[in-house]
Amino acid sequence: MAKLAAALLVLLGMSDLALFLLAGGAAPLFADLAALPPALRELAASAAWVALGAAALTGGVLALGRSGDETQAYALREVALLLSGLLGLALCLALVTGAARGWSTPTLAALLLGAATETLIALGLTLRLALARDRRPWLFAPGAALGVGLALFHALTLLLGGP
Repeated sequence: MAKLAAALLVLLGMSDLALFLLAGGAAPLFADLAALPPALRELAASAAWVALGAAALTGGVLALGRSGDETQAYALREVALLLSGLLGLALCLALVTGAARGWSTPTLAALLLGAATETLIALGLTLRLALARDRRPWLFAPGAALGVGLALFHALTLLLGGP
């Protein structure tokens, strides 16, 4: 039951943040979302909405690290991998959004440096956990997929010349 509640928190956080990306902010990414009521659009643009989504997502991931046999240790490496991948994904999304909206070069450089750092951390943890025998696959698989996806994003950014 605890694993289901943690998974629901993760899904709630992801959907909350996806709605912010789609309809939030001063200039939504997709301006043609006119079907959303204005009150929901204002709520999705608020900082409290982002904080709620980030808290639900982080709380769900942290709870997933404990939801196992009581004799097992906390899945610290797997949780760190997943959180690193999620933070890297958030930084990459902010980088693409900022490039599309014309943010300053120092801001984009800071986002790129943060995203690259989180990608390296995620790839290092992925390699470390791939060699470990006692990994938890239900946390390792999404974290590894995020790490590889982030590395692919950075490779394509270098090859194609930026977001």
